[in-house]
Amino acid sequence: MTLPDKIYYAKTLADSNMLPGQYRRQPANILWAIEYGETLKITAMAAILGIHVIDGKPSASAALISGLVRSAGHRLRVTGNAERAVAQIIRSDDPEFTFEVEWTIEDARRAELLDKSGWKKYPASMLKARAISQVARDACEDVLFGLHYTPEELGADVDADGNVISLPQPAAPAAQQPDPWARPASGEDDPWVVDASGEPMINRAQMNALAELFGQLGITERPARLALASQVIEAPLASAEDLTSTQADAVIAHLKAMAEPAGQAPEADEAATVIEDGTEGDEEPSGLAVIPALAQVSLEPPRSRPGVEDYFESLATAKHLEAVGRVEERIVKDFNATAVNATMFVDLAIAAAVRREELGEPPVVNAAAAALATILTRAAGRARGVEDVGRIHALIHHHAATGALPESAAAELMEQCRQVYQASATGTDLSDAA
Repeated sequence: MTLPDKIYYAKTLADSNMLPGQYRRQPANILWAIEYGETLKITAMAAILGIHVIDGKPSASAALISGLVRSAGHRLRVTGNAERAVAQIIRSDDPEFTFEVEWTIEDARRAELLDKSGWKKYPASMLKARAISQVARDACEDVLFGLHYTPEELGADVDADGNVISLPQPAAPAAQQPDPWARPASGEDDPWVVDASGEPMINRAQMNALAELFGQLGITERPARLALASQVIEAPLASAEDLTSTQADAVIAHLKAMAEPAGQAPEADEAATVIEDGTEGDEEPSGLAVIPALAQVSLEPPRSRPGVEDYFESLATAKHLEAVGRVEERIVKDFNATAVNATMFVDLAIAAAVRREELGEPPVVNAAAAALATILTRAAGRARGVEDVGRIHALIHHHAATGALPESAAAELMEQCRQVYQASATGTDLSDAA
């Protein structure tokens, strides 16, 4: 499945009342299980039913761990009773050595496990599960991908088959730390400290300016704020207090640009656009509103990987509408596989529409508008970066200036572009943004 397909699947499945509690009405958790399942080469449903995340750690039943070991071609043998269990693994790539782990009821007593309900009711199963998970960690780390423990080892109550009956209660949250984006203003501009090079760090006035701007933009979550600031300074940021004064000014300027309403396009002498051969074009400014933070992103020249056929020639020589349709299908397939970039995709959509008109089909929808809407939807669904949204912004202006986009369609696309940019910059759900 593509990522949009997975998102749709997760949102649809989340409404089922037959899911385990940690997945019910939690599409993000289901999406995580799908991705983890692909890593383990198991189905999404096997991952949902067999993997439990406890205190941030993924766990799996002994049966699932056994299946992963055997699916990788290794031999697993388990014997035991209510007093003692032994698990052995012989790797397919090292058949001369046997990994072996023994768990006894005395081991469980020393680990203070015997008061748990599962150990009281099913000691033989618990011993075998412990032996299997430990020998798999020793012998087959390469097939576990982080599934080091069974749910019982992480504190869950399980039945004889290892199915989770109840999860452990989460620990009480630590005392909340003060938000470094929202320190009270002191009226002072003195830096708190200087870094190793002697450059002043962010001061109180800058900190409060950032807090106010983030609030205006509706960016309230600390991780989203840090992610956006990191993107602006092009460096990872663990805390607002790690910003230098210069970096803080850059973030403030970026947030102000985001907060400003879209302005009018630059004057004609500033509106020259980079066209396909990399030279400057002389197209007239469209008068279309711009997103200030994206105004400097130039139009990306079309490119394709070696071996991609000349779609323009195929469209120009198509003898009937069915042939045009087949070429369009190949274009969409390559576009979804990122073989063709956004600029070329729009140009090809326009060329296909032109050829359809030449073959007698009346135009139904503006080709440039439809192609740009497709690109925006794709950018939103795949959480593409601000730079990619900037290229789409430049594309909308380019086609509006050349007359390929009607004014109303261009304005609507620009509003969608603004929404996708806002979602991309703030780390919110992009699948609903365009």
